[in-house]
Amino acid sequence: MTLLLVLGGLCLCFLGFEGMSRLLDAVGAESDRATHLGKWVVLLALVAWVLGVEQRTLASIGWRLAGTPVESVWWALGTTVALLAANVVFEPLWARLPGERAMETGLAEFAGLSVGEKVFVSVTAGVTEEPPFRGYPIERIGELTGFPVLGAVVGGVAFLAGHVGEVWSPAAVARMAQPIIILTVVYLATGSLPVVMAAHALNDTVGLLLAERYVDAG
Repeated sequence: MTLLLVLGGLCLCFLGFEGMSRLLDAVGAESDRATHLGKWVVLLALVAWVLGVEQRTLASIGWRLAGTPVESVWWALGTTVALLAANVVFEPLWARLPGERAMETGLAEFAGLSVGEKVFVSVTAGVTEEPPFRGYPIERIGELTGFPVLGAVVGGVAFLAGHVGEVWSPAAVARMAQPIIILTVVYLATGSLPVVMAAHALNDTVGLLLAERYVDAG
């Protein structure tokens, strides 16, 4: 795997969502639905890059189970429980820091969505964000340097930077480091994108289904 190919893949991973957002804005399709559909386009572009340009399998960026199918399900469920439990355990700490209501304010933005829309947004986030920000950088940077953790750090920083915007404030994005750490540890332990995809999607689904509770957070 050459450095040039990896750099091209990383650019697609880290700049793809922003590039798609700007393209949608340019053609006047800046709706929330178009934005989330655009994430799938970026994912497909990454898949095409791995299969067509790099001529490697998707297993090379983590598309593999964590043992047996049953073990993978347990990993996904256990990770989801860990994500939700961490929210409860660390909530008193976050409540004492500046911008303590930032996450709730961001979640409130999704309160008007239907249940189906909330599930779609959550599944989209879990499925489309894990390969470019977790699987690809960890695997490729790990291959080049021998330090998968370096890829995890680079991908995590890029993920956080990409989420600062109209919905998520810097304080809210800082809180996202908590689930990023958990998901990264699980990925490093299992090497399985399906596991972290499922846990990410389930965690987000729970958060969005409770979004109405935070309408007055701002």
